[in-house]
Amino acid sequence: MEHPPTLESVATAFQHWREKRTHKGKTPAPLKALALALLQDHQPSQVKAALNINSKALTAWQSEVSAIQSPLGFVELAPALPTQAELPTAMINVTLTRLQGTTVTISGPLTPAHLSALIQEDCANGGN
Repeated sequence: MEHPPTLESVATAFQHWREKRTHKGKTPAPLKALALALLQDHQPSQVKAALNINSKALTAWQSEVSAIQSPLGFVELAPALPTQAELPTAMINVTLTRLQGTTVTISGPLTPAHLSALIQEDCANGGN
């Protein structure tokens, strides 16, 4: 079981980072996470004072974490109603007579889109 970080240990980690960094820059993510973990057991004012950070930084870090941890969630959409072209029409009988004399007969509740696809496929194959 992992123990929560103490105010003193995180303050030491921040001080060590400040002493060893070569240039001013953003606070490393692990240090931000430690600072935010302290908020579970300490008041923000205690954390800011111990770590020598300001309110703006602490608030910004909280916002960053909230944005990462807030899942977008699943939004269920109602099924779209079919368009008129997608609705099956009445029973249709289609007979295609190919160049060689063979015939293909299709019957059933077909949509205009189905009919179009069947004819295009037959034409693409040269009516063979």
